[in-house]
Amino acid sequence: MTDARGVRPRALQAHGPEAAAARARRWGAFYYAEQVLRVMKGYSWSIVMYSVGQPVAYLFAMGVGLATLVDGQGGAAFGGVSYLAFIAPALLVSAGVMTAANEFTFPVMDGFKWRRTYYGPHASPLTPGQIAAGHIMAVTLRLLLQSAIYFLAVALFGASPSGWGWAAILVATLTGLSFGLPLMAYSASITEDKGQFALVMRFIVMPLFLFSGTLLSLGHPSAGRALDRLDIAHLARYRTGTGPQLRLPGTAAADAPAPRRPRWPGGARLDTDPPPLRPEDGTVSTRMDHGSPAGTAAAAARDRTFGPLYSRNARAVIARGLMATRSTNWLVMLSGFFEPVLFLVSMGVGLGAIVGAVEGPDGTAISYAAYIAPALLAVSAMNGAVYDSTWNVFFKMNFAKLYQGMLYTSLGPLDVALGEIFLALLRGMLYATGFTAVMGMMGLITSPWALLMVPASVLIAFGFASLGMGITSFLKTFQQMDWINFILLPMFLFSATFYPLSVYPEPIQWFIQAMPLWHGVELLRQISVGAFSAATAVHIGYYLAMTAAGMLLTTLRLRALFLK
Repeated sequence: MTDARGVRPRALQAHGPEAAAARARRWGAFYYAEQVLRVMKGYSWSIVMYSVGQPVAYLFAMGVGLATLVDGQGGAAFGGVSYLAFIAPALLVSAGVMTAANEFTFPVMDGFKWRRTYYGPHASPLTPGQIAAGHIMAVTLRLLLQSAIYFLAVALFGASPSGWGWAAILVATLTGLSFGLPLMAYSASITEDKGQFALVMRFIVMPLFLFSGTLLSLGHPSAGRALDRLDIAHLARYRTGTGPQLRLPGTAAADAPAPRRPRWPGGARLDTDPPPLRPEDGTVSTRMDHGSPAGTAAAAARDRTFGPLYSRNARAVIARGLMATRSTNWLVMLSGFFEPVLFLVSMGVGLGAIVGAVEGPDGTAISYAAYIAPALLAVSAMNGAVYDSTWNVFFKMNFAKLYQGMLYTSLGPLDVALGEIFLALLRGMLYATGFTAVMGMMGLITSPWALLMVPASVLIAFGFASLGMGITSFLKTFQQMDWINFILLPMFLFSATFYPLSVYPEPIQWFIQAMPLWHGVELLRQISVGAFSAATAVHIGYYLAMTAAGMLLTTLRLRALFLK
């Protein structure tokens, strides 16, 4: 609208497109920071639990629980302060690094590749520099806020004896940014997700947390001598090329020959029409027309004992999963093995030099490394099974719609459940076998019964995988999936993994003994020294019941979701 002279009134000029574009060019970074903060507000509870709950859980588990073993034996190694006061500021800084690692990886790639959230602002007068600055400003504000909340928790624990403790808030924020900004640049350069971020977390962030003096003073002489005595000559062949090598995606060494195309029995390729169904080889076609082999197989499946629930073809689901893992996710899967090994080296060897001997499951004194190694093996079996049966299942169920396509064939819900859970068990078995071998090379296996830890770990993985897949079927958003991690972390820290259960009051002991990981930890500890009792049967029975309940829940949920 203009006046007689063709000039727009001032009120309209202030809100016109030219004025809006001028404001965007001036304040664009703040506008984009506001947008990022509004997105964060949608999952604020997840942010609080991850950014504050995780370091506070570590603070309580290590600074209060583990401190019962450390204080009095290694107090002089921590500058005369308690172990709680020693680790509190380190956990604050570590939380800043981990938050930066999360905010400058997947959200950045999401802006370029998945939801392309950067493209809309870039089509406006905002410049790329303003978009990047806005993202950094929002993350900086989150770092400041979470560090301040965590510092208040530290003060309530009495772990900040100095009046300058508040300065740790600024140190944690700057440390997180110094680590996160180069990571942001790296994330912006990635064009295809091949598990690079998982490798960053497991081979950079986790070692920084464990070996940067977070839980142990680097200058402690006992810890230094213990690390010097650690004989890793057995592992030298993995570095010299005589053993399996880890190759980062994107390097020339990672380029491998293209996998052979899978074939049907008889030689026909999978990308062509399948050969006719032959009773002698059990081939099941995926054709869905009436009168086709698939329709005949589906009708036969309905006449079996379990009706449409089970067609006795879980091997097809397993074969598909192995093929997908070999072509895309094998390096990420392999990297998960190293996390408990890093914990064992850092805490079992380094911190074990301070703690000394502890009471084993048979009442005899054992080294601290031998005490926590079976517990870490149980954690490894749990993590491997849970990752495959939750996050992988979540993507296949809600994005790839893979299970829906499978159940359109003759496959039943029980076939899908058995196939997916078997893949999780395979991963748990690989982790358990490798970790048991590491225990042997470190001299932590003193009984031949310890070899039974591998099948026992598979049982643990079976329980977590079957129940995890059923629970995942109820979850619909990424924020809901975060609650799985919030449940696993307290189990990892408080299930007598690093210190005896006796440090807790009796009511808390009963609560922890009801948790599944505690049974796995105690079971593997008993097996590691050959100390069997009636409690061993209780632990095994717990996982058998957990597995049966999980399989029933998973089967019924898949049937309800896809066979309506």
